[in-house]
Amino acid sequence: MKWIDPCVIVEADCASWKSGKCNVCIDHFGCVAFYWRHEGERAGPQIDEAMCTGCRLCFQVCPLNVIVDVDEQTGTGSER
Repeated sequence: MKWIDPCVIVEADCASWKSGKCNVCIDHFGCVAFYWRHEGERAGPQIDEAMCTGCRLCFQVCPLNVIVDVDEQTGTGSER
């Protein structure tokens, strides 16, 4: 069941994508929408938008607050 817009990770601000130093969302959060994506030499967490229900629980998990809803990433969403 879809609730609202799915969540996305802002890769430019994510410590995993920048340096590989944080994997909290993958290691300590059991959401089935999260997976590890490899892109050339880099790798980091990704959220499968088709699997994401938009429940926003992941917002509480990320220590850097780089998980946002799709509208927030484009600048049209609401603040957390």
